[in-house]
Amino acid sequence: MFLFKRSETIFAGLCACAMLSSAPYTGAQVLEEIIVTAQKREQNLQDVGISVTAFTGEQLDNLGATNTTDITQQSPGLQLFTYTPSIIVFNIRGVSQNNFIDTLEAPVAVNFDNAYVASMNGIGQQMFDMDRVEVLRGPQGTLFGRNATGGVIQYFTNAPDEEEVNGYIKTGAAEYDNFFVEGAVGGALSPNLRGRFAGRWEQADGYTESVTPGVRDTNGKDGFALRGALQMDVTEDLLVDVKVYYSEDNDAPTGGYVAYASKADRQTGYSATPESSPITGDVHKHANGIEGSLDREVTSVTGQITWDLNEHLQVVSITNYMDIYKNYYEDAGGGYIPNFPYNPVAETEQITQELRLSGDYDRFRWQLGGYYLDLEITGMDFVSGEFVSALPDGRLDADWNLESENWSVFGQVEVDLSEQVTLIGGVRYSMDDKQYSLVNSAAGGGAWLGPDFYVAPGEVFFDTAWIPPEFTEIDYDDWAARAQLDWRPNDDLLVYAAFNRGIKGGNFTTFFSTLENLQHKEEVLYSYEIGFKSTFPEQAMRLNATGFYYDYKNYQAFGLIAAFPEIRNTDAEAYGGEIELAWSPADRLDLVAGISFIDSEIDEVPTVQDFFGIVLPLQHIEDNELPNAPSFSINFLARHTWPFAGGELAFQIDGNYNDDQYLDVFNSAGSKEESYFIGNLRLTYITGDDKWELGAFVRNFTDAKHRLYLLDLAAGDLFVPPDVPPTGDGIIEQVYGPPRWAGGYVSYRF
Repeated sequence: MFLFKRSETIFAGLCACAMLSSAPYTGAQVLEEIIVTAQKREQNLQDVGISVTAFTGEQLDNLGATNTTDITQQSPGLQLFTYTPSIIVFNIRGVSQNNFIDTLEAPVAVNFDNAYVASMNGIGQQMFDMDRVEVLRGPQGTLFGRNATGGVIQYFTNAPDEEEVNGYIKTGAAEYDNFFVEGAVGGALSPNLRGRFAGRWEQADGYTESVTPGVRDTNGKDGFALRGALQMDVTEDLLVDVKVYYSEDNDAPTGGYVAYASKADRQTGYSATPESSPITGDVHKHANGIEGSLDREVTSVTGQITWDLNEHLQVVSITNYMDIYKNYYEDAGGGYIPNFPYNPVAETEQITQELRLSGDYDRFRWQLGGYYLDLEITGMDFVSGEFVSALPDGRLDADWNLESENWSVFGQVEVDLSEQVTLIGGVRYSMDDKQYSLVNSAAGGGAWLGPDFYVAPGEVFFDTAWIPPEFTEIDYDDWAARAQLDWRPNDDLLVYAAFNRGIKGGNFTTFFSTLENLQHKEEVLYSYEIGFKSTFPEQAMRLNATGFYYDYKNYQAFGLIAAFPEIRNTDAEAYGGEIELAWSPADRLDLVAGISFIDSEIDEVPTVQDFFGIVLPLQHIEDNELPNAPSFSINFLARHTWPFAGGELAFQIDGNYNDDQYLDVFNSAGSKEESYFIGNLRLTYITGDDKWELGAFVRNFTDAKHRLYLLDLAAGDLFVPPDVPPTGDGIIEQVYGPPRWAGGYVSYRF
């Protein structure tokens, strides 16, 4: 974790979404000061006029969070959309982009130790030896810049400390042959040098059982991650932090779907069949005929320099190099369509540099900075089989390269107009330069791309070298801004009102229906937000609430257009909010809860007929809901501790409820996810010397069946004349979350 040199111990929990410490009870722990860096400087969470959920490392351990995606169950307004660890789509307040194409950057900005992760392939990682996680809701483009229209998620790992050698080792096992080992060791290497090394390994067979002989179970794990950190006091005022991270996934058992047959709606081309029993009869059994896999390597090196020029001025420099390679293979037919493999291979290489100068005076604080990103993504995708080819061995290939440069300058000023009122203003000017090359060709038996369009084997049917640069180049500049007024009538209440203008640049796809849809344009989000943060010391309680209105211009709506992954620009709007509570009503009893709500509307989204217009009349869908945006969701946690056998025993129950939602912008019958509740139980014992810990857990004790992913391929049902009723030959690809599972662990701290 990179922090200012004089930082105190970080407690970054609460916002009614995290749980409280398992250390011996010392009073109303919900009232502990919580320090976050939501405005790129250390602040008490209750003094930040931003809707933030934060977790300490200890709270993450107590929640059993071992992957970066595990925070979603206790973060109001945060949803997850994923079918493989290599593609992670976070959704905050309905702001997302459920696309699986590797040319695209993550729709919600994600930072690891202050370094931006451009590719969705690098977000889903094992999580261990953590200091804290912060979830910032709402546009954060002024200070965080790129792709922060929906918000920012920040992961901070433990920094070396000045103590003697210290660390921990932890091992555990669970159902589905799930085993893991993790640990860390570090401390002072010399009076001015500190180090820390941490790692984690995990493997699991997978919770979706195969019914196909010779094909393994899927949705499993097989990988490890290592991290090393050095921290040096070069002088009394100059601190240098370096962190190196490396991870591998080796033939991880993934790349399979639970599929069911679906008839297409003749008016839209998308599923007219509500979710029903899959072809296996069980949502946790698959019939894939092809064995899927994931191989991935992630390398990241981050260096931060913090220089205190004097008691008021500070310079921070953050440099990162990251390389992500992934080779993913799946059975896209889920066993329903035979011989339908999809294989994307991509390598992402990025260099980022941020430089900030900040000043902190009695009634005046400011930050000025610059940011640079050099990003190159190179890849190859192929899809084959009877669904796209006239012959079983035919296939469609895409070879592509994206080069992207981004320059931006930014600043933010905070002025205390009085002891109670603070005015905040910020702006960022950003420049994007993208160049894209793409070659589409057919191999093997050739490809069939429509009723009258056949591509011969080996034929190149599209090459960007043939077309004008306006289709393959993006020269884009725009601005993000923030204006906010904070009012603090007393020490225990903050009321704030904010306006934000968030921006996100355009990009390209790999397979497309028409040349005009190779590229999509930038989007702009106007956000209006009001909220309060309150503390009730006598009641040992905190209560925070936020309300927002979003006005979306050129919203980037993703969907399969004639089975091609494309993004179309349209307008949208949404309003909603979050309420968060943390309360200790009695000694050794801690309660937290979070509620989020949203109402949304997309002006217009296209249908598959944009491509099959020669067969069906052109249609559009109006006034749909944003995907992965349940109108109502709630999370809760209750924890009680008792003295026991010279140590402490703790029992915890936590859960998450989501109301009905749609999993794509088309709001098709098949994409409607009915409401569900997931509950978890946990029992832990910590010895009196705080060294040994034993734990047992049951995850999803309600055995709820919920989908993490959906892709609507019902359009395959439309390859028939208009006067012939749909035959039901389309399919819905799905990935379900894990069923009920149990396990245990033991850890030792030294």
